[in-house]
Amino acid sequence: MGWRLSVDGSFSIKSAAWLVQGVFNYNDRISPYAWIWKCDLPPKIKFFLWKTCVDGLPTKERLQRYHVHVPLHCILCNHHTEDRDHFFFNYPILHNVCQAIGVGDLVSFFHRQRNDQPLSFIEKLNAFKDYFPQFRDLDNQDTCPCRRDYCHKKCIDNIVCEKLPESFIKINFDGSKRDNNNAALGYSIRNHHGNILLLGAKSCGNVNVLLAETLALRESIIAAKSLGYMSIAIERDNLCVINSMRGSWKIPWEISSLIADI
Repeated sequence: MGWRLSVDGSFSIKSAAWLVQGVFNYNDRISPYAWIWKCDLPPKIKFFLWKTCVDGLPTKERLQRYHVHVPLHCILCNHHTEDRDHFFFNYPILHNVCQAIGVGDLVSFFHRQRNDQPLSFIEKLNAFKDYFPQFRDLDNQDTCPCRRDYCHKKCIDNIVCEKLPESFIKINFDGSKRDNNNAALGYSIRNHHGNILLLGAKSCGNVNVLLAETLALRESIIAAKSLGYMSIAIERDNLCVINSMRGSWKIPWEISSLIADI
């Protein structure tokens, strides 16, 4: 399983705190531009398209918003404002290119209006995407590569990579340290469906991150046993803690007693 509240599927105290406080809305982080990364295009093209969608290109209008004072007009066509819409949809040379490759009717759509108002950038982008068959169904494709013939072990949107047996639960744990040297731990316990059974977090005082993460592992195992579960799958990216528990690495002295307790 991956952790639903982070992009790379890794558990973090921050996202768990959001969940406990009820301030995290999963739908808020579903980007309308996620289909870009599923396109069969060179990475630099996908990155350029994504930068355009999130208004990250250094157009003159955007530079003005960030207090870089430059003339707003487009130096290539003398349009009064060089912004994202002009660059991506209204640039005269772009129209000529579209006409040349036989998609001139798409350009005419960009200039339509809805309720006497110009189409928004999202509406124009969706029209662009739906016009081409290779982009049309990307929103319905699996984002997680492990739904295919291989698995990268890093999945998006809480896709299940390896389904757990019904008798198992899954533990994710994490530790962090603030600038004031105070550390904290957090963990989540989920069933084989990926549903949350228990979330926990606490302060650890002035300890290092390694010790905080080992404490998080111990606390999560104790909590799982208190729920009556003995078959536990553990997932974390701290190789020192995991391999120390497995016995494949030499155990650092500061966590040796905790590992023995686990």
